[in-house]
Amino acid sequence: MKIARAFMAKVPAYVDSATRSEAENQLGELAARMRPEDFGKATAHLLFLLNQDGEFSEVDRERRRELTFGKQGADGMTPVSGWLDPEAAAYWEAIMAKLAAPGMCNPADQCPQVDDEPTDEHAKSDQRTQTQRNHDAFKTAGRALLASGELGQLNGLPVSVIIRTTLHDLESRAGVGVSGAGTKLPTKDVLRLAGHANLFLAVFDKATGAAMDLFRTRRVASAAQMVPALADLLVCGDHGETVRGEPR
Repeated sequence: MKIARAFMAKVPAYVDSATRSEAENQLGELAARMRPEDFGKATAHLLFLLNQDGEFSEVDRERRRELTFGKQGADGMTPVSGWLDPEAAAYWEAIMAKLAAPGMCNPADQCPQVDDEPTDEHAKSDQRTQTQRNHDAFKTAGRALLASGELGQLNGLPVSVIIRTTLHDLESRAGVGVSGAGTKLPTKDVLRLAGHANLFLAVFDKATGAAMDLFRTRRVASAAQMVPALADLLVCGDHGETVRGEPR
C-alpha cells in the first residue's frame, strides 16, 4: 500500500480521471502477483509512461510540498524529511551557502563564527561533513530568527523557547528538560541555552502545580538562589536576544 500511495501522489495533475482509474486497476493487478521490490520497479515504469515528458504543474508541486519532524529517538535526535518547492529551496540554498560553508557555525569552536567569512586556515580545520554543516546552519538560522523578535506573538506571548525542568536536575547537572512541544533536552543543553538568553523564570509548587512566584534575570543564578527545594522551574528564553517581547 505504501508503494501504491507513493505512486498515486506522483501522478501529474493533468492526467484525466479515466486514466487514473485505469492506472489504479493496473496497480491492483501488479500488487497481487509481484514481490515488493518488483512492484516498486513496475510502478516507476508506469509513472514514466504517464508522464514521459517529465512535466509537473504548479498544482503538482503544491500538492507534494511538505516538511515533517519525526518522533524523537532514544538518543534525543529527531528525524526530518520532506520536499521543498522551488522558492523554498532557493531561500535555503542562499542561507546554506553562507552558514553551512566550511568554518561557519562550528559548535566545536569556542566562539562559532556566524558573520563575515572564515579564514582559509579556519575553513580547512573544519572536520565536519557537509550534512553536519547543513544541520548546524539550520540550527543557527532558527536561533537567529527567534532572537530577531520578528515572529510576533503566539497565544498572546512573544514566540520563544520554553523549557521545563526541576531543581534537582539543575543542581545535579543531570536529567532532562522538556520543551513546550515535548522535546527532551539534556540538562547541560538547557544550561547552555539559558546562558545565552535573558531568563524569565516561573516557579510552581510541585504538589499542586500552582504558580508560586515570577523572577527576571539576565544571567543563570545558582540553583539555591533560584527556587525552593521542591519547586519546579520553568526556563523561558529564545537562545538569543528577546524574552517576552523585551529585547536585551
